[in-house]
Amino acid sequence: MTNEVQKVNTIKEISPVNPKGTRKRHLHYERDVFNNHQNFLYKRALFGLSMYEPAELELMHWDKKRRISKVHKHAQGILNIWKQQMINKITNEFLDKIFKNSNIIKDITGKYGNYTDPAYISTVDFKSIGITKGHIIDKLIIEGVLPYDFYELKPLKKDEKVSEKTQKSFSTKARNYWLFKFRQPTGNLPVLTE
Repeated sequence: MTNEVQKVNTIKEISPVNPKGTRKRHLHYERDVFNNHQNFLYKRALFGLSMYEPAELELMHWDKKRRISKVHKHAQGILNIWKQQMINKITNEFLDKIFKNSNIIKDITGKYGNYTDPAYISTVDFKSIGITKGHIIDKLIIEGVLPYDFYELKPLKKDEKVSEKTQKSFSTKARNYWLFKFRQPTGNLPVLTE
């Protein structure tokens, strides 16, 4: 036996190599707890007409397009102000920790710490400020963008379309009932405390 063959045999004996690999690799996917109907309503509120195919938009009635755009703009305005409020809260807490005894910082955070501007579009993503899909859904339900029975909606069958009842925004009476019954968030929704 030559030296090269001896080295290869020695290496094989010391560290046997499994041709299929020695590690099992598992990919863990995050499962969405919402059904297809709930995801449809959520995406329509968040993305508006951009979630539809061009062929669907051509067939869609102009009034339905207008309603979808209106709900989308309303949802974006709500979420934009909410992001600004959460960023203000985080910034105020940070400044108060860093400059504990500074009267100037206390004056600034007291006077301008809760300022929001509807014209300013916040580009901060939800993940970086700790807001999840569940928080967004809770906020949109409280604000009346998504239906109050959102969590009880049943999944759509493959060829079934969203009913007119679901497409219409729910009445003020139902919204007031929802706000009266569930004033306090469930604890999952980030809340601004003063």
